[in-house]
Amino acid sequence: MWQKQYSSSNDSADATDPQLDELRELIDATDQALLDVLTQRAQLVDQVAELKRAKGLPIVMPARERAIIESVRNRAEAAGLSADMVEDIFRCVLAESHRRMRGD
Repeated sequence: MWQKQYSSSNDSADATDPQLDELRELIDATDQALLDVLTQRAQLVDQVAELKRAKGLPIVMPARERAIIESVRNRAEAAGLSADMVEDIFRCVLAESHRRMRGD
């Protein structure tokens, strides 16, 4: 379980709170779900890279990336999240997509 990996000896003061433990377990499960989605996305990116190479298409498509960033910023704001934070995350995801497509 992730909780054991995250805990340290400094956490002992709140380690016996069942409600806190339950919430942390839900966060841990959500972290795993995020990793699962990132793995799925990476696999899809690999498939896109194969098609782009076969069709001679460019790896980076700036107009599509601008549309992605605009879309996730709008959805983040609607969900009450920081649009800047979500943009930062997606720029990192897109940079990793570029790296994978280039075969770095």
